[in-house]
Amino acid sequence: MQRIAAAQGITAASPRQALQAAVQLGLIAAADEEMWLNMLHDRNMTSHLYHEEIAREIADRTVRCYLPLLERAWSGMT
Repeated sequence: MQRIAAAQGITAASPRQALQAAVQLGLIAAADEEMWLNMLHDRNMTSHLYHEEIAREIADRTVRCYLPLLERAWSGMT
């Protein structure tokens, strides 16, 4: 998303800015923005995660929520 934003003249220096640019460019639905931010939060949490229960919760959300979100975004970009 960051590269696509840059190609459109939009600077997205962080993952959060890349998500905002993707919404602005119509790459992801505005209605999905909160879920994308949740996914970003979970991604950041896993960097230093040592609790198996929390890891399992994030893995479950990844399959249940984030995978369909990513598939929708991918289909919109191809």
